[in-house]
Amino acid sequence: MVCAFPQRWMADRYPHKGHIPVQPIERAWIPTMPGRCLNTGTLWMGSGISSLIIDVFILMLPLPILWRLQMKTARKLQISGVFVCGYLVVVVSIGRLVTIVQAGNELELDPTYRIATPVLWLGSEIAISIISVSLPSLFFLGKHIRLHGIQAPWGRSNSTTGSRTTRSHHRIQGEMVTS
Repeated sequence: MVCAFPQRWMADRYPHKGHIPVQPIERAWIPTMPGRCLNTGTLWMGSGISSLIIDVFILMLPLPILWRLQMKTARKLQISGVFVCGYLVVVVSIGRLVTIVQAGNELELDPTYRIATPVLWLGSEIAISIISVSLPSLFFLGKHIRLHGIQAPWGRSNSTTGSRTTRSHHRIQGEMVTS
Protein backbone atom coordinates (compact mmCIF):
# COMPACT_ATOMS: atom_id res chain seq x y z
CA MET A 1 0.00 0.00 0.00
CA VAL A 2 2.87 2.38 0.76
CA CYS A 3 4.14 1.96 -2.81
CA ALA A 4 0.67 2.66 -4.15
CA PHE A 5 0.75 6.34 -3.15
CA PRO A 6 3.65 7.38 -5.42
CA GLN A 7 2.30 5.23 -8.25
CA ARG A 8 -1.15 6.77 -7.92
CA TRP A 9 0.41 10.23 -7.88
CA MET A 10 2.33 9.40 -11.10
CA ALA A 11 -0.79 8.07 -12.81
CA ASP A 12 -2.72 11.23 -11.90
CA ARG A 13 0.14 13.52 -12.91
CA TYR A 14 0.91 11.86 -16.27
CA PRO A 15 -2.20 9.98 -17.43
CA HIS A 16 -1.52 10.49 -21.14
CA LYS A 17 2.07 9.21 -21.21
CA GLY A 18 1.47 5.55 -20.43
CA HIS A 19 4.11 3.42 -18.76
CA ILE A 20 7.09 4.44 -20.92
CA PRO A 21 8.71 7.55 -19.42
CA VAL A 22 10.70 8.42 -22.58
CA GLN A 23 9.55 8.17 -26.18
CA PRO A 24 11.65 7.37 -28.18
CA ILE A 25 13.90 5.56 -25.71
CA GLU A 26 17.07 7.10 -27.24
CA ARG A 27 15.95 10.52 -25.97
CA ALA A 28 16.95 9.39 -22.46
CA TRP A 29 20.63 9.77 -23.36
CA ILE A 30 20.26 12.30 -26.20
CA PRO A 31 18.11 15.06 -24.64
CA THR A 32 18.15 17.19 -27.83
CA MET A 33 16.39 14.46 -29.82
CA PRO A 34 12.73 15.20 -30.63
CA GLY A 35 10.21 13.30 -28.54
CA ARG A 36 8.64 13.48 -25.12
CA CYS A 37 9.87 12.59 -21.63
CA LEU A 38 8.51 12.61 -18.14
CA ASN A 39 10.04 15.26 -15.96
CA THR A 40 12.25 13.02 -13.83
CA GLY A 41 12.84 15.84 -11.37
CA THR A 42 9.10 15.96 -10.71
CA LEU A 43 9.05 12.19 -10.44
CA TRP A 44 11.86 12.19 -7.86
CA MET A 45 10.27 15.08 -5.97
CA GLY A 46 6.85 13.40 -5.86
CA SER A 47 8.39 10.14 -4.71
CA GLY A 48 10.46 11.89 -2.03
CA ILE A 49 7.61 14.01 -0.68
CA SER A 50 5.17 11.11 -0.46
CA SER A 51 7.83 8.94 1.20
CA LEU A 52 8.57 11.68 3.73
CA ILE A 53 4.90 12.21 4.59
CA ILE A 54 4.29 8.48 5.02
CA ASP A 55 7.40 8.11 7.22
CA VAL A 56 6.31 10.98 9.48
CA PHE A 57 2.80 9.55 9.88
CA ILE A 58 4.11 6.06 10.63
CA LEU A 59 6.47 7.41 13.28
CA MET A 60 4.06 9.88 14.92
CA LEU A 61 0.95 7.71 15.26
CA PRO A 62 2.06 5.25 17.97
CA LEU A 63 3.93 7.66 20.29
CA PRO A 64 0.95 9.00 22.30
CA ILE A 65 -0.35 5.46 22.75
CA LEU A 66 3.12 4.23 23.76
CA TRP A 67 3.42 6.70 26.63
CA ARG A 68 -0.01 5.73 27.98
CA LEU A 69 0.89 2.03 28.23
CA GLN A 70 1.49 0.49 31.62
CA MET A 71 5.15 -0.47 31.38
CA LYS A 72 8.40 0.61 32.95
CA THR A 73 9.74 4.00 31.91
CA ALA A 74 13.02 2.38 30.86
CA ARG A 75 11.14 0.16 28.41
CA LYS A 76 9.23 3.15 27.06
CA LEU A 77 12.54 4.94 26.54
CA GLN A 78 13.95 1.94 24.69
CA ILE A 79 10.98 1.84 22.37
CA SER A 80 11.18 5.60 21.92
CA GLY A 81 14.84 5.13 20.97
CA VAL A 82 13.71 2.89 18.12
CA PHE A 83 11.44 5.69 16.96
CA VAL A 84 14.29 8.20 17.21
CA CYS A 85 16.27 6.00 14.81
CA GLY A 86 13.21 6.09 12.60
CA TYR A 87 13.32 9.88 12.71
CA LEU A 88 16.85 9.63 11.35
CA VAL A 89 15.23 8.15 8.24
CA VAL A 90 13.08 11.28 8.02
CA VAL A 91 16.20 13.47 8.26
CA VAL A 92 17.84 11.52 5.44
CA SER A 93 14.62 11.82 3.37
CA ILE A 94 14.80 15.58 3.81
CA GLY A 95 18.43 15.46 2.71
CA ARG A 96 17.40 13.58 -0.43
CA LEU A 97 14.71 16.17 -1.18
CA VAL A 98 17.23 18.99 -0.73
CA THR A 99 19.61 17.41 -3.23
CA ILE A 100 16.77 16.96 -5.72
CA VAL A 101 15.79 20.63 -5.36
CA GLN A 102 19.44 21.65 -5.76
CA ALA A 103 19.73 19.57 -8.93
CA GLY A 104 16.69 21.38 -10.33
CA ASN A 105 16.43 21.46 -14.11
CA GLU A 106 19.93 20.07 -14.48
CA LEU A 107 18.43 16.73 -13.50
CA GLU A 108 16.66 16.76 -16.86
CA LEU A 109 19.68 17.91 -18.85
CA ASP A 110 22.25 15.47 -17.47
CA PRO A 111 20.47 12.83 -15.39
CA THR A 112 23.38 10.39 -15.20
CA TYR A 113 25.57 12.98 -13.47
CA ARG A 114 23.01 14.86 -11.39
CA ILE A 115 21.17 11.81 -10.07
CA ALA A 116 24.23 10.43 -8.25
CA THR A 117 23.81 12.47 -5.05
CA PRO A 118 20.06 11.81 -4.61
CA VAL A 119 20.69 8.11 -5.22
CA LEU A 120 23.34 8.08 -2.48
CA TRP A 121 20.84 9.68 -0.09
CA LEU A 122 18.23 7.13 -1.17
CA GLY A 123 20.63 4.25 -0.52
CA SER A 124 21.43 5.51 2.96
CA GLU A 125 17.71 6.01 3.62
CA ILE A 126 17.07 2.36 2.78
CA ALA A 127 19.95 1.13 4.96
CA ILE A 128 18.87 3.23 7.95
CA SER A 129 15.28 2.01 7.50
CA ILE A 130 16.42 -1.62 7.65
CA ILE A 131 18.48 -0.96 10.78
CA SER A 132 15.56 0.87 12.42
CA VAL A 133 13.17 -1.97 11.69
CA SER A 134 15.68 -4.50 13.08
CA LEU A 135 16.29 -2.67 16.38
CA PRO A 136 13.47 -4.33 18.38
CA SER A 137 14.85 -7.79 17.65
CA LEU A 138 18.34 -6.58 18.60
CA PHE A 139 17.03 -5.74 22.09
CA PHE A 140 15.94 -9.38 22.50
CA LEU A 141 19.29 -10.58 21.14
CA GLY A 142 21.14 -8.38 23.63
CA LYS A 143 19.00 -9.66 26.50
CA HIS A 144 19.61 -13.26 25.44
CA ILE A 145 23.38 -12.70 25.24
CA ARG A 146 23.36 -10.98 28.63
CA LEU A 147 21.49 -13.90 30.23
CA HIS A 148 22.97 -16.90 28.41
CA GLY A 149 26.15 -15.69 26.76
CA ILE A 150 26.99 -16.28 23.13
CA GLN A 151 26.12 -19.83 22.08
CA ALA A 152 25.46 -21.51 18.80
CA PRO A 153 21.75 -22.30 18.56
CA TRP A 154 22.47 -25.90 17.49
CA GLY A 155 24.51 -26.86 20.54
CA ARG A 156 28.19 -27.07 21.39
CA SER A 157 30.80 -29.22 19.74
CA ASN A 158 32.70 -31.61 21.98
CA SER A 159 36.35 -30.93 21.20
CA THR A 160 37.57 -34.46 22.02
CA THR A 161 35.00 -36.55 20.15
CA GLY A 162 33.70 -34.02 17.65
CA SER A 163 30.12 -34.97 18.54
CA ARG A 164 27.46 -32.41 19.23
CA THR A 165 25.98 -32.04 22.68
CA THR A 166 22.98 -30.00 23.60
CA ARG A 167 21.94 -28.48 26.87
CA SER A 168 18.52 -28.98 28.26
CA HIS A 169 17.25 -27.22 31.36
CA HIS A 170 14.73 -28.80 33.70
CA ARG A 171 13.13 -27.19 36.68
CA ILE A 172 12.79 -29.66 39.55
CA GLN A 173 11.18 -28.38 42.75
CA GLY A 174 12.36 -24.79 42.15
CA GLU A 175 15.97 -25.72 41.33
CA MET A 176 17.52 -25.39 37.90
CA VAL A 177 19.10 -28.66 36.77
CA THR A 178 21.31 -28.68 33.65
CA SER A 179 21.83 -31.96 31.87
